[in-house]
Amino acid sequence: MAKEDKIPSNNPNKTDPHPFDRIIKHYFNVEGLKIIQENIGEELGNLISKPMEFSTVTKEADFVYEFWKKDSSDNEMLDTIFHLEAQTATDTDMLERMLLYAGLMADYYKKNGHKPKIKQVVLYLGAENNVPSEKDFGYFTYSYKLLYIKNIPYKEFLKDPNTLVFAILGKYEVANFLKVLEEIVGIAVDFHKKDFQIYLKDFLNDLEKIAELRKLQGNIKVEINRILTQKNMKTYIDELEEAAELKGELKGKLEGKLEGKLDNARAMLADKLPITQIVKYTGLSTAQIETLKQELKIS
Repeated sequence: MAKEDKIPSNNPNKTDPHPFDRIIKHYFNVEGLKIIQENIGEELGNLISKPMEFSTVTKEADFVYEFWKKDSSDNEMLDTIFHLEAQTATDTDMLERMLLYAGLMADYYKKNGHKPKIKQVVLYLGAENNVPSEKDFGYFTYSYKLLYIKNIPYKEFLKDPNTLVFAILGKYEVANFLKVLEEIVGIAVDFHKKDFQIYLKDFLNDLEKIAELRKLQGNIKVEINRILTQKNMKTYIDELEEAAELKGELKGKLEGKLEGKLDNARAMLADKLPITQIVKYTGLSTAQIETLKQELKIS
């Protein structure tokens, strides 16, 4: 995404300055790629992810995939590079940037003995903005596929838990926003309920952030909490969060006590007290004392 992209000013999470980059790269997977290909009328088959940084530009491509197939001699050959960039805001230099990426990719693969076709797609997550996707440069014309997520039916993203978060940006009537939000949260709850502390809480936070791209009125967090309450999940979540907080406090206290015992043991070792006495007065094990002796290099 372009460096000038900004998160909405009403985003309360000051510690997550680029949430959309993180969310896209965290959740986007093969199922998401299939949805993109279906909506541009392209089906390449099995694609292999290829992380790629460009040394002459300041960033890396969002998603680069290799498509290999067998030639007439039954040898594996690199047929196509599928390059996807995800944008949240208008970038007036997008066409030139994509052209630069295409040239750098072609050069990279040529040096490695390949001459694949390069197919590029820009997926806009925000509002439709009529960014040009084709330009006549005089001696040649360059273009890439342009796709707006708002034109992809939202139900296509409901089929896989990894693409579920993007359903809120898909195609549906604005008047049905809360109904769609309820559908997404309901599926997430059913899928993640057993693993709430690992998955559901982060998912709901990410859903709240990415929903802001719709620029709809109302407080998304409040609506999500309302839906959770209706599903008898709010109390459950509050209890888990409280338990996790208490567990963290207890862990901190225990770690503090242990560090205090270790400090006392270090002082006793420095005074050359017998290990049996140190064990008796600190409650530490003989093994822990021996480790401290090695740390302090005491023979």
